[in-house]
Amino acid sequence: MDDQLHITAHYDIIPGHEREILTAFEKLAAESRKEPGCVSYILTQDVDNPQTYTVIECWASQEAFKAHTAMPHFVEFQALAQGKRENMKTYKLKQVI
Repeated sequence: MDDQLHITAHYDIIPGHEREILTAFEKLAAESRKEPGCVSYILTQDVDNPQTYTVIECWASQEAFKAHTAMPHFVEFQALAQGKRENMKTYKLKQVI
């Protein structure tokens, strides 16, 4: 298997912050997609619970993802989301077959 790293990050947004977080997600996604190691970056919203977002990302390598987490747009998003989300769960996955 290759070195690609797949990330899923689940966010439960506190009611009243949806518009602000969606705007921030839009900027984060647009900037992340420009990064050289980004294979794909998709933002989804739960159909039954619109306060729940899941980001599905694929990075060329663990090093590319690590570089992503140091980018200004990522750091800015994380700071903005503090106190506006109830839960966040991230999974770092590699394909095995």
